Amino acid sequence: MTYNPQYNRPVQGNFDPDNAFSQVRAGTGAYWLEDEANEMQAILREQNRDTVRRLLSSGVMQPLTTKVDTARTNTLKIAPFEVVLDGLTIKVKGVNTTGTARTGPDGEDNLIKLGAKPTRGSRTDLIILEVFEEEVQSGQVLYKHGAQNSDYKVANNLLDERISAETARRVQVKSVLRVIEDEWNGWKNDLNGSPYTELSPGVFRSAAGRLMLKLLSVARRSDETGLSSIFGTTPRATLISQMIPSSSITSDKLASASVTYDKLALDTKDTLHPYENLKVPFGAWSEGGFVPILRFFQWFTMSSPVNENVSYGSAKNWGENLQNRTSPCWTTFEGFKYMPSRAEHFRDSNQQMMTYNGPYYSENVSLICLQNKSSLTRTCKLGIYYSSNAVENKNAAASFATAIIDPNIKPQLSGRFVGNWEATATESKIDNNISFEVPAGHVIIFILKTSPQFFANNAHDCYWYHNYHGITYSHDDTTTYFKPHLGTYHRLLTGVWS
Repeated sequence: MTYNPQYNRPVQGNFDPDNAFSQVRAGTGAYWLEDEANEMQAILREQNRDTVRRLLSSGVMQPLTTKVDTARTNTLKIAPFEVVLDGLTIKVKGVNTTGTARTGPDGEDNLIKLGAKPTRGSRTDLIILEVFEEEVQSGQVLYKHGAQNSDYKVANNLLDERISAETARRVQVKSVLRVIEDEWNGWKNDLNGSPYTELSPGVFRSAAGRLMLKLLSVARRSDETGLSSIFGTTPRATLISQMIPSSSITSDKLASASVTYDKLALDTKDTLHPYENLKVPFGAWSEGGFVPILRFFQWFTMSSPVNENVSYGSAKNWGENLQNRTSPCWTTFEGFKYMPSRAEHFRDSNQQMMTYNGPYYSENVSLICLQNKSSLTRTCKLGIYYSSNAVENKNAAASFATAIIDPNIKPQLSGRFVGNWEATATESKIDNNISFEVPAGHVIIFILKTSPQFFANNAHDCYWYHNYHGITYSHDDTTTYFKPHLGTYHRLLTGVWS
């Protein structure tokens, strides 16, 4: 008989978690098929994985340690790290995407090559970790811990030398460190093009079952002399449902890093946040600092069932929705952009947009949080670029709104947003004369909402839009006295005041 093993049956056999099977029982004299063997392993593995899910939230086990590689251009060093993702534990070390050999000073750091700086203006690069399971067989290269492109490999001993034939295959947990260069839509699909959905803040799963964790974003500028503005937005893996029933524990009283956010009583959580690694430079903008911009975008229609998205209306309504982290509007969150030094401004790079089977309307939203760091009331003066479809659809009118708050009293943001202006015409314009008086120490949350202006379609039902969206600053008081307020960004990103 010719030995010809086949591996075309489902890798988990007939496993289905809804069956609640706890064991596969073999019988005397009964056939034993590959589906039963694979299902037995899947049952045991899912039990272990589910235990981890119930104990640990997804995220990094320790804050990421990053530094610029001074021996290579446009390269970051990320110290070895471990993450928990949906019950899986993954170690990542030794990855090298630079195309150069590892040297002694590199140790086991992950060496991540980024693209060249922009030729003009600015952009934001994103580093993500994608995790998936894949069948491996004899003859394949196997990387240590499954970290693809690692300098460390392990022996492939899957071929049993006693019979010189393949008797079984393995399934390996693999991870890939990916760099998304100035493409905020690029992270919305896995490496095979399957779309991601958000499981929890910063953690995603694709339709094909791949997991993704956002690790770092890097603000880039045409005048940069090296990588210096690195921002971590990675959630920490913490114990779930382990509460310390005491409202007297606050962040300034914690004596141990092991006392984490998820262990605190609900009334204590308002003092902490899980995004411990999120940082922005606090230097004056003219000295090279950045202002983070939270970006949101969605297409919507009021009549066609093809697109089920609903409009959230004016910038004021967006503000009211965004203060609730569980609001559906957060599904439109595209990530961060960064407004660089005062010599520049932020403009949406998608100047023209296109859809089929339209026309559709859209909502393009940017949000910034600035604090008056002086001891006097100061003028915050901003400029906006906007396009609007106000005549065709009121929900597609451009608008902006603000909330001015005292961060020291941990305010509830609900009901605090003021609708300062809303367009009544379908147009594209610039307005550089928007001013707000902000008391000393107070924070202004500014939201700009625009909609690309429809201008043409052709015989192939291809609809074209002019997208005008941006924020600039045009007053010395703004650049001198106003700085990004990190606590308010955390409040919006996590729903927890910090």
